[in-house]
Amino acid sequence: MQFSNSNPTKAEKAMFKNHGLYLTFKDKYIHKYVPVHLNNQKTYPASIDVEDNAFEWNSAVIFDDFTETVTIHTACDKDLIEAISDRMKELNYR
Repeated sequence: MQFSNSNPTKAEKAMFKNHGLYLTFKDKYIHKYVPVHLNNQKTYPASIDVEDNAFEWNSAVIFDDFTETVTIHTACDKDLIEAISDRMKELNYR
């Protein structure tokens, strides 16, 4: 499976570095991030091409721009909550 995000924000980089969350879907309102297991999680890749089993599909974090809400399907520590909050600020959620 191939995904790309060639212009990641600071919060997206933090979500990836600390929790492996990578943008797997984006449309007019939805931004979906799913944990992916890569050999090198220190540097944010502009694109990834990995097998389906490298993703934790049931652990998604979904930002909904229409309702300005976040749906979290994973356990969160303080760092992830802060990164999600930072991403909400980048998306101009109230």
